[in-house]
Amino acid sequence: VEATLKKVIWKNRAGQVCDTELVKGMTSFFQKYKSSSIFYLDCDGILIFERKDSRKTLVLCELKSNYDTTKIYKAYKQILSSCIKFRLLLNLLPSYRAEEWDVKGFIFSKPKPSKDKLLRDLSKKFQLSRDDDNRKGVELATKLWNKSPMPLGITPGECREVNELPLGER
Repeated sequence: VEATLKKVIWKNRAGQVCDTELVKGMTSFFQKYKSSSIFYLDCDGILIFERKDSRKTLVLCELKSNYDTTKIYKAYKQILSSCIKFRLLLNLLPSYRAEEWDVKGFIFSKPKPSKDKLLRDLSKKFQLSRDDDNRKGVELATKLWNKSPMPLGITPGECREVNELPLGER
């Protein structure tokens, strides 16, 4: 029997849970206009926290049942897509100031793979083209595996699907 991860509990935090339907509802818009398929993906959870210094933090969460490299890369794309769509919605608010917001993405999974499995995946990676999602999945999962937890900054250029979009440097 494979264990699954179905729930994450945030303790000692005062924040607002956002209905993910806000972001999921935008998917049909992107499908109608035949946008990149990355915009068809959504994350499992969205929270907003406001700190005492008035800075706000958008937290995007994705749950995966195991640390399969393909699933981890898909989770990365789900968080990225949800972040872009949620920020599009925030831009509709007159009081929204992007510089007042921090964005954090969390991928929760279990269990972490053995070093042998990760090495097998790495050896396969070098047989794939640079644009192959499986290769990108192994590269991302390897970064995350080496340090836990590890902050991983993402810029638009690091994700092939959004590389050409005018998203700025953050």
